[in-house]
Amino acid sequence: MTAATCEIVDGRALTGATGATGATGATGATGATGDASGDGVHWALEGSTELNANLVRLGPGGRIGEHANREVDVVIVVLAGEGQLRVEGEEPAAILPLHPATVAHVPKGLRRELTAGDQGVVYVTVHRRRGPLAIGTRREAGR
Repeated sequence: MTAATCEIVDGRALTGATGATGATGATGATGATGDASGDGVHWALEGSTELNANLVRLGPGGRIGEHANREVDVVIVVLAGEGQLRVEGEEPAAILPLHPATVAHVPKGLRRELTAGDQGVVYVTVHRRRGPLAIGTRREAGR
């Protein structure tokens, strides 16, 4: 049996706050990837068999294109900056403003797109870890 570990990530370097030291924690903790100014995932939870979590930064006007997660619900927690989350699945599509302390739940199957505002946006996504990818037709995969 593997002992559980705790991971702590200090995202202040991505949000412009001072005093950030990067990721710290127990054995197996992962550090930020790339520099604080780059778009994309700057930290990902490793070692958990239950959860998937990512710390994401998008610069001004940055965008995560429209996509749907058909397997799991996703929670988005905004840490800094602003933007908007467009969610489709019911008519009309919802356009939700994002700002620090926004928590959004996106149910599986809904299409979503996230766009950063003029100052960019830093957020965390969390969802149940997915199973392995399966090879099959689009119909079998529920697409």
